[in-house]
Amino acid sequence: ERCRSEVGERLFFKHGVDYDLGDWVVMPNHVHVLLQPLGGISLDAIMKPVKGVSARNINHLLERSGALWMEESFSHIVRSLEQLKKFQHYIQNNPLKAKLPTSDFSYEQRWQIA
Repeated sequence: ERCRSEVGERLFFKHGVDYDLGDWVVMPNHVHVLLQPLGGISLDAIMKPVKGVSARNINHLLERSGALWMEESFSHIVRSLEQLKKFQHYIQNNPLKAKLPTSDFSYEQRWQIA
């Protein structure tokens, strides 16, 4: 739980400054995030500190060292409301599809789409 909380804290750290944070889920071995960069900031500039700080803190919590995240991120540009709904549905259902108990993931829906 503490490791998932750390990732959530990192996601919120620059929310409203560098990006608008949308829906997100932290799974046992990966993360899905919807966000909208603000002020022309790149996705790499957003994710590098999120991944770097969370990795350092999680490694400290687990008393380990080394890589925590994959170096690259897989990103998709959302170009329509239909695509946004599709990604929201995927994020919401990813833990259910993996048959995870609610204690094994953290999920937050932040963008309410009619």
